[in-house]
Amino acid sequence: MAFPKKKSRRIIVDDHQYRWMVKGDFYGVMLLIISEEYNGQKLLQISGIA
Repeated sequence: MAFPKKKSRRIIVDDHQYRWMVKGDFYGVMLLIISEEYNGQKLLQISGIA
């Protein structure tokens, strides 16, 4: 899973690179975090009602 570069932000934690993005729509909000180093492995997905 690849994130669009313009809609995601890069963070570095303990020398590991991640990308995160928030998606929102009528039904709620979703936070996604993936690893840039391990072929886009999804690390966290949180969904909730806005």
